[in-house]
Amino acid sequence: MIEHEGAGKLYFPLTGCKAPENICGMLLNNSMQVFRRKRESLAHAFNALCENDAYLPLPDRNGGNMTLVMRRWRCGLFRQFRRDREESC
Repeated sequence: MIEHEGAGKLYFPLTGCKAPENICGMLLNNSMQVFRRKRESLAHAFNALCENDAYLPLPDRNGGNMTLVMRRWRCGLFRQFRRDREESC
């Protein structure tokens, strides 16, 4: 697991929020699908808690949000070395 320096380090101290943890690594397509399902499950759990807590008194609740993002990334430096799948067989 590698921590990634990004815009969050610049933006979040200005807003008073804790900077998000940015991690990067390499996953197989199957692992990315597993992780996507886990993110969806976590989002559903977060929403369920929000719905349950919506009935509690406002002074007892705190505002918050959760952002889960994952995108594919390829280093442009290696683009010139990529081969078509047909060529690599």
